[in-house]
Amino acid sequence: MSYSAGRMRFLDTTLLDSMDESRRAAANTSGRGVVPMRASVLGLFPSGVIGAELTDLSAGASLMAEEMAAVARASARRRAEFASGRQCARAALRLLGHDLVGIPSLPTNAPRWPDGVTGSVSHSLGYCGAVVTWSRLFGAIGFDVERRGSVSPDVLSIVASESEAAGLSGITGRSRDDLATVLFSAKEAYYKAHHQAYGSELDFPDVEFHLTGPDTFEITHRVLRDDDPDYTAPRIGRFRIGFTHVFTALTWHPERGDGARATP
Repeated sequence: MSYSAGRMRFLDTTLLDSMDESRRAAANTSGRGVVPMRASVLGLFPSGVIGAELTDLSAGASLMAEEMAAVARASARRRAEFASGRQCARAALRLLGHDLVGIPSLPTNAPRWPDGVTGSVSHSLGYCGAVVTWSRLFGAIGFDVERRGSVSPDVLSIVASESEAAGLSGITGRSRDDLATVLFSAKEAYYKAHHQAYGSELDFPDVEFHLTGPDTFEITHRVLRDDDPDYTAPRIGRFRIGFTHVFTALTWHPERGDGARATP
């Protein structure tokens, strides 16, 4: 595969995201806090998905009563990350037209979204975001963000199979490092969406990442299931390499519907 077109797009989107993130950082420092998700990230999802994001996490965020139990014994850093995520999630729900509600956690630590809503939350150093949609539109949605350069060779050796690592071996320089982060992030986004749809708890070796274009990827299962082909059906996702972060997204509507979701 030739990566020349992808490299050109990477340079263009890096410049655009640099300008976009600078403007949003200025908005946050002026006291606006959580803002609607930028078009360059929300555009990874189909129409009907709404998002909110926060790029200044220093101010802190409050939790609603039903949310506090999830981080009662957590470190101060974990509580701050969790609170920022819930703040973004509640803002996204309001943008969707949903009433203000708390978002507690399932036993698996995934968010327990209100009935009729599907969503995903992610945070990394310097960024937090959440996306939501009505579950009648999409029953599975996964969003993940990782800091560029955060996936070291040691981490890659854990999260990637030999074939996945070989697929990146022909890429040199910064682009290879970025795509290693895309691989990690894509699997994380997929796990979130899959759990939302089926209540699954997958691990890195369970699925395979395939780069299919300059901003698209496919996730496949290594072991197929004849009894439930939808569970292991290949899924297409999209990614964006921003100025400071990598963003990945997957969205689909499972044939099994919301009845298979994890429950408290």
